[in-house]
Amino acid sequence: MSKSQIGNRKSEIEIGIDTGGTYTDAVLVDHATGEVLAGAKALTTRHDLSIGIGEAIMAVFEASDRLPKSARLRKSSSPEDVDLVALSTTLATNA
Repeated sequence: MSKSQIGNRKSEIEIGIDTGGTYTDAVLVDHATGEVLAGAKALTTRHDLSIGIGEAIMAVFEASDRLPKSARLRKSSSPEDVDLVALSTTLATNA
């Protein structure tokens, strides 16, 4: 995606993911307003963290699909709309 395409986008959607000892949390955030559009959890899969991360990402988009129709029309939240993904973990901190 070129810079000109990014500049013409309606909103900038971010995904924030935190992998903890028990759960992996994911949120969709409108970067321009700071509004949390949807949130979800999945179990952390210690043997392969990518499994829990993938499940949390799928769950947060499913949660955004369950928003009231008026909210879905106001904010698009499909994977193609994501401009930034932030990943953090507290596994080492809590060990």
